[in-house]
Amino acid sequence: MPWLWPKFCWDLSSIGRKEKVTREYLQNFMDKIVEERKSEILENWNDINLKQTNAEFEKKGKDSLVALDYCLHLQLRGNTEFTDRYIRDLMNSAILAGHDTVTAGLNFALYLLAANPKEQAKLHAELDEVFGNDQDRNVESSDLPKLQFLECCIKETERLYPPIPLMPRTPENDFELDKDCVVPKGVDIVVTPWVTHRLPEFFPEPEEFRPSRFFPENCTGRHPYAYVAFSGGTRICMGQRCTYVSAFL
Repeated sequence: MPWLWPKFCWDLSSIGRKEKVTREYLQNFMDKIVEERKSEILENWNDINLKQTNAEFEKKGKDSLVALDYCLHLQLRGNTEFTDRYIRDLMNSAILAGHDTVTAGLNFALYLLAANPKEQAKLHAELDEVFGNDQDRNVESSDLPKLQFLECCIKETERLYPPIPLMPRTPENDFELDKDCVVPKGVDIVVTPWVTHRLPEFFPEPEEFRPSRFFPENCTGRHPYAYVAFSGGTRICMGQRCTYVSAFL
């Protein structure tokens, strides 16, 4: 409905009004979580945190704190970029986008495994090796490194059906793409993993479901940006690992 593309038209429509109510509910819900967690951190704030340099904190904090705590610690240490609203938006992006990508990814994975019974049998054998006949035991974090073929199946699914179909970027400076092409700053660029993940020079017979592509020995020498299911570089998806763990479970 092109007539709803202008924001003022969307806001006046019944769909736009419903979207506004839903958005405000989600924002208030996350605001409450952020405020409650900040209060808990402030209650336990001590001299050790204040004496630790920002560099030391960033080195240790990334490995020892969950995302929300890490963002709040940065805010309390004076990082003005991490406002309450910014943190709220980050958490909403991680939670909402994470659920959507996991759901879609699992649907595609089940389809691909059903269509490729040989790969399904390999995965079944790995699960039997790790869990045996004990179907009631809980999955533990120590199990995840053992499920290497499962991880390859998930990555191959995301290669064929990437959760992020389009990645828009705007360069801040001119850059040379090759000797005959210079991309000027300020130009909108859109990269689509659906296309790049099917380049045969990186993934031979790209339309085939072949989890073995992601065995460590087969990844050696591959361009680091050949596979960008969750984007790459400094703008890589912050919920990538969370998505993989959720899909594993």
